Parts: sequence; C-alpha cells; structure tokens
Amino acid sequence: MIGEEGRGFTYQMLQFQEERMFAAAAALKPLETAINETIAYTKQRKIFGRTILDNQVVHFRLAELQTEVEALRSMLYRTVYI
Repeated sequence: MIGEEGRGFTYQMLQFQEERMFAAAAALKPLETAINETIAYTKQRKIFGRTILDNQVVHFRLAELQTEVEALRSMLYRTVYI
C-alpha cells in the first residue's frame, strides 16, 4: 500500500494538479508557434489590396490570443515558483 488507507482519492486529486501543470507547460510552445505562424501568414497574404493583418478584427483576435498565452505563462510561472 502507498500512503495512508482511505486517502487514495486525495492522493489522486493532488496528482491531477501536477498533470494539469505539465499539460499547460507542454502547450505553451505549440501555442506560441501557431500564433507566430499565423501572424507571418497574415502579414504576407493580401486580400483586396491589403494584408489580412491590416484587418482590425484579425489584428484584435491575434492580440487576444497572445494575451491568453501570456496569461497562461504567468499562471504557470506563479504555480511553479511559488
């Protein structure tokens, strides 16, 4: 037996917390890569004589996504270092 009898559920819940932290850490780089590749594409692709990135809605959405990634990074750093 590992740990105290009757505490298996508590131990499993603690393990889930660690797994969520690892999943967040593993997701950061792919998220950044996806956003950066999207920005590069929208800078070079033109529609109606302007780049897609010149569209305010597209620009705003990409900024929102980058903000969410930075919030995830900040939350992860606080979780790991505190």
